[in-house]
Amino acid sequence: ADCTKTAKGCCCWMWLPGGSVLTSRNLLGSIIVGRVTTLGCGLAEQSRYTGISMAAGVNPLAANEPLAVVSKSDFEFTVPRRDSARPIQFEMKVDIDYGEECDPVRNGPDAEAKCKDKMKRELQALLGAPEGMIEVLQVR
Repeated sequence: ADCTKTAKGCCCWMWLPGGSVLTSRNLLGSIIVGRVTTLGCGLAEQSRYTGISMAAGVNPLAANEPLAVVSKSDFEFTVPRRDSARPIQFEMKVDIDYGEECDPVRNGPDAEAKCKDKMKRELQALLGAPEGMIEVLQVR
């Protein structure tokens, strides 16, 4: 979620899956979890805050007219203490036929690099990681 400091406090928003394609998105019965960054409003670690929820979108029961709904009750949350980030290394088995896609002898000298790049892009998409955060060391 992105946050901006306002005169009355802090305003945070989160984009739901499906982007701006509001008419075909079905989130009924879905639980969406997001994280509020502390940067936009300077929220302090281990401090307690009060918030209120609002959802905006379209109403499928009213010809997909724009609609905003504000919760009648507020909620409280505490910003957790965050340990310093450090890289982790792990091994992962993937469903890629090395010989078919990655073998430089069969597929050319840049085949292994292309496989690493493909894995990196897929992991970034899966984990929502920013560019440059993931490094694939080997594909075999």
